[in-house]
Amino acid sequence: MDIKISENIKRLRRERNITQDALAAALGVTPQSVSKWEVGACYPDIELIPQIARFFAVSTDELFGTNDDREKKMLRAFRESVRAIPWNETERKFPLYREIIREFPENYYLLREFVYELANIVGRIPEICAEARETMQRALELNDDADMRYTAVYVYTRCGDFDTAREYAETLPPVAETPQHVSITALETRYRETAAFDDAEYDELRLSLGYISMPLNNLTELLLTEKRRRVPSRDDEYYALLILTDDLLPIWRIMAERPTEYAVSRERALESYYLTQKQQEFGALGDDDIALLRSLYGAYIPLLKRGLTLLLTEKRSEE
Repeated sequence: MDIKISENIKRLRRERNITQDALAAALGVTPQSVSKWEVGACYPDIELIPQIARFFAVSTDELFGTNDDREKKMLRAFRESVRAIPWNETERKFPLYREIIREFPENYYLLREFVYELANIVGRIPEICAEARETMQRALELNDDADMRYTAVYVYTRCGDFDTAREYAETLPPVAETPQHVSITALETRYRETAAFDDAEYDELRLSLGYISMPLNNLTELLLTEKRRRVPSRDDEYYALLILTDDLLPIWRIMAERPTEYAVSRERALESYYLTQKQQEFGALGDDDIALLRSLYGAYIPLLKRGLTLLLTEKRSEE
């Protein structure tokens, strides 16, 4: 039997951008042991195999590479069957997902896909919530990274459990730790040294600003929806935010294109899922929600201003 565990550990680690040191720390071994596994000098102890499989969210068969062909064929047939189903007949996909997950119960990516499919129709079929939550918990047991916890916020808001959704959102990294924040900080340092950007740096700046503008734009839309529902007094949070929103509206025009991706963060989860779904569910946001809106603006705006300052300064230097 051709065992491919050495190359599979190396491949899985690199695909997930995990260092040998980080993998070693998670498994309670030395980095030298991981290095020896990957070059084929030795194999992991048999007791570690299930732990390694769980860490990478794969089956032990997949880790050993003993069922690659069979699994690939089954997954290929599954994908083709799912693609053949019209977009407005989502429920027809469910038996296919249930069958393939029974075959590969530790495939994290299948579980996560199924969770999204279930959550997307919760509004029409509320009883689907129970299956969505159960599937999500199974995925979380395999991999509770930020992406899956972000998905949990989506599932719980779609199911109307806003308290649990808020709890998951609070476990996510703040926007200050996202790649866009790191990128703009690095670009500020670079600009102080060179007083100019090359084409790649300028594109990176515009892309980072695009990522930041998306949630701010969504927050503004939430506020404008609320504006039609209430007459604010000058001493409440809502009035102060409306003034801020009026100042921000021209900013969206600066970005010629909007990225379609996003950076997972606490603020993004609260804006895109928690507050948006709450407004749709109840028809309006309460005072506590407006205060939360204000805090979300406060997280994004300083970063946006720093990026815009760089962008406008660079434009002035080109003129």
